[in-house]
Amino acid sequence: MPGRRENRLPCSRFDNLWVPSTLPIARRRWKNSTATTTEPTINLHLVEPLGPRSLNSISREELQSLLDEKARMLSLSVVDHLRWHLMAIYRLAMSEGAADRNPATSLYTPKCKAARERRDLRPEDINLMFEVLDLRERLIVKLAIFEGMRPGEILALKLYDIGQDSFTVEARVYRGEMDTPKTKKSVREGALSDATIEDIEAWRTLQRDPSPNRLFSFREPRNAHESGQSLAAEHSPAAREDWARLGRLSGDAACECKPGAKGRYR
Repeated sequence: MPGRRENRLPCSRFDNLWVPSTLPIARRRWKNSTATTTEPTINLHLVEPLGPRSLNSISREELQSLLDEKARMLSLSVVDHLRWHLMAIYRLAMSEGAADRNPATSLYTPKCKAARERRDLRPEDINLMFEVLDLRERLIVKLAIFEGMRPGEILALKLYDIGQDSFTVEARVYRGEMDTPKTKKSVREGALSDATIEDIEAWRTLQRDPSPNRLFSFREPRNAHESGQSLAAEHSPAAREDWARLGRLSGDAACECKPGAKGRYR
């Protein structure tokens, strides 16, 4: 028909647009950590229910109903990202002539299921960790709580990243591989607390082989269960019981208190 755009894609099905067209473009922008979490989410929650449908046959009401359904079981962040991905997929479809319109333009993020109750670590919980953990693990916990570092950032620290009273984040470890920090703002300098400095100095004196100039050696655990067990296995039965109690705590290690002598909370 005159004036109608030619469909440049072999098929206008939702799944055929996502896999050969949208996904390769997205992978150019995404970090590996983003791809490993985002691709399964899109495949499960968007491609599976919409895959065989023609792009032009899917209405805005159907897409909104899909988001409403997902909101009953998923968090606000996940549903909001699904809405954003629908927008991106249809924008590409229109630019490639695979869709005549973008029904995702007017979508909104519905009210999602209530978030889990946040349980912050109390001062006594943090002190218990310091008593149970050995020097290496205690230093890692202090870098996470006092300095606000992510686990991958801690494992990527090199000796020259640690100054007299400050630290620098220029890399991270993700699934056993060195990688750039999670975001641009993650590249930063920060101050070290007195409690952390004390343990860093003690740890440096015990390091047998600092090559390749890392503060910590690391290996990738096979799963999260192994990761937790590797820390608890070296402690006494009483210490393991304390560690198990701490493992049942959830939420962020946020606290209004400040560390006192030897890193204990007052």
